Amino acid sequence: MNVIGQPIPRADGRLKVTGKAPYTADLRLANAAHGAIVHSTIARGRTVSIDTSAAEKAPGVLAVFTYRNMPRMNPTPKPWSHLHPHGQSYLPLQDDKIHYAGQPIALVVAATLDQATYAGTLIKVEYESERPVVFDPKRALDKAIDPPQFLWPVASLVGDPDKAIAAAPVKVQQTYTIPDRHHNQMEPHATIAIWDAWGTLTLYETTQHIFGTKELVAIVLGVPPSKVNVVSEFLGGGFGGKGYVWPHTLMAAVAAKL
Repeated sequence: MNVIGQPIPRADGRLKVTGKAPYTADLRLANAAHGAIVHSTIARGRTVSIDTSAAEKAPGVLAVFTYRNMPRMNPTPKPWSHLHPHGQSYLPLQDDKIHYAGQPIALVVAATLDQATYAGTLIKVEYESERPVVFDPKRALDKAIDPPQFLWPVASLVGDPDKAIAAAPVKVQQTYTIPDRHHNQMEPHATIAIWDAWGTLTLYETTQHIFGTKELVAIVLGVPPSKVNVVSEFLGGGFGGKGYVWPHTLMAAVAAKL
């Protein structure tokens, strides 16, 4: 069949334009609990104390997790560590250290999202703040880390750049800067975690990397990959930002089991 020049409808087009495509956050499950993350307000340091007593007594709250009671997760050796954002090996709620502003410091689980979000505002945190990030890259070079690779080894060399520059009739020396960029997909990140009676975890996840997510989650939780199913039927944009396993995915998987 010749399809060149012919209008070919997308298999999922009608579902998307009519609003019937089921995205992860659209799924409604009976008796589902909801989680809300409490984020760090400092960029670097440690949590000296976390008072969750008021949050635990708030209406609808089922559990409150911090580094003190979150089950321990297994570290992710290479090659799977690249599935963390920017190759980091950070695992959520495992100790009192703060590495960046907005880092998860608590997870509130409640009967509704509103109840979980409200209870999160009741958590009182005392920090020990350290000197934060250095905004001038040149000042941070002496403490910079040169990782052996990110994702996979990359080599690109054509010709002799030093020789070409030395022989160039015109030389321009200038420093250029670009702003940071953020993936601004229409669909927000979401995770739904379900454990069945046989110890199998099903993750409804906004991910571009189904099999990588399956493998990494299995490593972190210490279960066989055959015990982890990842479902991502529709994705409302990702641009690479949904190619990683983010902290909320791991926290949802662990909290759903308890």
